[in-house]
Amino acid sequence: MPRQLRVFLCHASQDKPAVWKLHRYLKQHGISPWLDQADLLPGQNWEVEIPKALFNSDVILVCLSKNSVNKEGYVQKEIVFALDKAMEKPQGTIFIIPVKLEECDVPKRLSPYQWVDYFRPDGRKRLLMGLNVRAKDLGDEVSPVILEDTRRGKPVTKPAEIEKQATAEIAARENAERETLERAALEKTERERVEREALEKAALEKEERETAARLTREKEESDVAEKIMREKVERERAERKKIELAQAKQPVGRVSNPTITTNEKASRAASPIYEDAPARVVEKKRDAPKLNVRLFGIGGIVLACLLLAVFGGNYLFKNINSAPTDEIPVVFAATVTKTMPPAPTKTFTPVPPTFTPTPGIGSTKNGEDGMTLVFVPAGEFTMGSDTGESDEQPTHSVNLDAFWIDQTEVTNAMYAQCVEDGDCSPPASVKSYTHDSYYGNLEFDDYPVIYVDWNRANAYCSWAGRRLPTEAEWEKAARGEDGRTYPWGEEISCAYANYYDGSKFCVGDTAPVGSYPDGASIYGALDMAGNVWEWVSSLYQGYPYSASDGREDLSASGSRVLRGGSWRASWYAVLDNSVGSVLPIPFSLKARYDHRFRQTRLLRAFPLHPSENSRNV
Repeated sequence: MPRQLRVFLCHASQDKPAVWKLHRYLKQHGISPWLDQADLLPGQNWEVEIPKALFNSDVILVCLSKNSVNKEGYVQKEIVFALDKAMEKPQGTIFIIPVKLEECDVPKRLSPYQWVDYFRPDGRKRLLMGLNVRAKDLGDEVSPVILEDTRRGKPVTKPAEIEKQATAEIAARENAERETLERAALEKTERERVEREALEKAALEKEERETAARLTREKEESDVAEKIMREKVERERAERKKIELAQAKQPVGRVSNPTITTNEKASRAASPIYEDAPARVVEKKRDAPKLNVRLFGIGGIVLACLLLAVFGGNYLFKNINSAPTDEIPVVFAATVTKTMPPAPTKTFTPVPPTFTPTPGIGSTKNGEDGMTLVFVPAGEFTMGSDTGESDEQPTHSVNLDAFWIDQTEVTNAMYAQCVEDGDCSPPASVKSYTHDSYYGNLEFDDYPVIYVDWNRANAYCSWAGRRLPTEAEWEKAARGEDGRTYPWGEEISCAYANYYDGSKFCVGDTAPVGSYPDGASIYGALDMAGNVWEWVSSLYQGYPYSASDGREDLSASGSRVLRGGSWRASWYAVLDNSVGSVLPIPFSLKARYDHRFRQTRLLRAFPLHPSENSRNV
């Protein structure tokens, strides 16, 4: 059996009488409106039931009057939540309808949605027509809206011309709505085609970059290997030359053996020992033949005795003193000596002791996913606020061990690596508030990832080797130990954070991570206020905070806490103490997808050295 269309009435308390009339009118036309005074039971927690009713509604009617337009309070929370939830709906879906109870201005953030002047004669019927379109979109599970006036027993009779004109107007509106839906479908198809082509192009460019990097790396490795081989060959050649030069400088032994015989010379010449030894042979001097004294005497007799007496004696004297003697050839052989290289000697080189500096405020380190982490020292800090909402009170001291925390939000590029490795699911949507192509678009790689629920955030932290911070760790990293209101101090402006100041947006969408260096906390953590909401590991429970009361049980069911505000949050929603008078807001595990997250080591808090008396947070 189909159910009735569920409608949430968002209104200010001053408009309660007019809203009661609207409540009765909707019920008369087959609609199930939710009104706190009518639907909240005694004893129920309205801070839990109102968000639950908002989340389960098919349509949210934002009742506007001069009282509610500029009123601060819970109605602004409901409007922010309605805008967030509308982003999850397909384009063209009727989900938020501003209802003007009297002539007044429509707030800027609701101006994209067509309002209805409920106080005008045709206002009620136009409201029913809009609600009926939403009921038809939901299909057979929701019964259509009763367009006739049910306060009487029969439909109100109208003149024929009026009925004909009304029929024509309805047909024209239906044609216009059909054309709008068809145009929206075509635009969606075109966007999906453009996004698909962009993703394919990005994948192709990534593959080309990886191929080019691999080829470059292989060439560098090849060049290094060739260089090493060349150096090795040069070293070996230099060593051989050094050995040959040393051998050439060895002294050559000179052998003079007058008693060597001819046979010994022949045997040495045939011996391999002397085969390669260089040798020099002194050739035997051949002198003039010996003169025969007797023949000379006979000649002297024949010749003149005078010549014998004068010249013969002198000639004979010279030849006798210079009479030759046989000389034995002397062989000069080189002594072949084999030079052995000196044995290496062991040298003891003392190893200097390693020094690990103790981290402090300002210390940073890199995570496995490329994230820069900042150090938060151990110690007490003041948590909560005595002037905020009831779930922020009371202020109390919390003592924490030292830990490391991400300096910025996790970016689209970082999260995409986890998805590519198969450890993370893609975000629930690839668009942002003003960009149809956001996640997966290289232009927004340095922007924070959004549409990530608590389970996705937890999976990413496990992949990166870290974890989500506890609520206490997050708050200390944001406000320090001096109890400041904002991470940077006490005043707020668009120079410090991306937020909504009540009249205008600083940016109007997310900003790149780290865009506000002047808004850093005392520990160097950036974007802790504004830009996008941030998940923590803690369950939504009241203060005082205690890590041992079950709120840090990751396997437990229940609502998890969001911190830090977003680009569309007002100034009081980005306060650090439980995030001001608005946060923490309880959301179920799968209620929201448009929040980025930070993470700590062990997962987000890195373990210190055991000698520093730290524990794994």
